[in-house]
Amino acid sequence: MNMLALQAKRLREFTYQLEEITLKESAARLAHYLLTQANPSFHHITLAISRAALANVLGIGRENLSRILSQWSKQKIIVQKGKTITLLDSTKLKKIALN
Repeated sequence: MNMLALQAKRLREFTYQLEEITLKESAARLAHYLLTQANPSFHHITLAISRAALANVLGIGRENLSRILSQWSKQKIIVQKGKTITLLDSTKLKKIALN
């Protein structure tokens, strides 16, 4: 890949991340992240970073991240076990991600 194509790809990725952070609500950003990171066969994610780091990447507060995850657990949208998050209702997450 030539240097110009690589720079263009990086710019597109950066622009996408900026739009995600500035235009979407925190729950929508988290839902989108979980959907894109989930193993398609098993619908689970093993977090490679801390929740504080994840909150930072998504541009939300750590407390807000924990609150959203807890709410989704109570609503049976996800199950949390340590660093593993299992998606129980991908359809609801997709609806949240679109908001």
